Amino acid sequence: MVTVDRLLGKPTIKRETLEIIRAWPQKSKSPTYREMSRAGGEEIAYQTTRGYWITRYLEEKHAGLLRRTFSGSRSQVGASLERAVISELGMQTESFWQEIDDVVTAHFEG
Repeated sequence: MVTVDRLLGKPTIKRETLEIIRAWPQKSKSPTYREMSRAGGEEIAYQTTRGYWITRYLEEKHAGLLRRTFSGSRSQVGASLERAVISELGMQTESFWQEIDDVVTAHFEG
């Protein structure tokens, strides 16, 4: 979705969707593919919106981080991506998923 933004030269996701992230009560690690397949529509919307805004945030504030991380071995990308993002942002592993939504929404609403 961020790539589509670049191709079109404008955002494809409305800023109002940040409210979905802010209001979501269960701040936890993103679900696995299997867990997501059992999720309801609201959670799917939350996770999709969350992924979009986290990606935009990382591209704006930490350009190149995602590209560097994805250039590694496919089998190690998931775990290394999370470690790289946490390290780059100077956050703690234990609290990252509880705090990242606030960091992202503050950046784009600030």
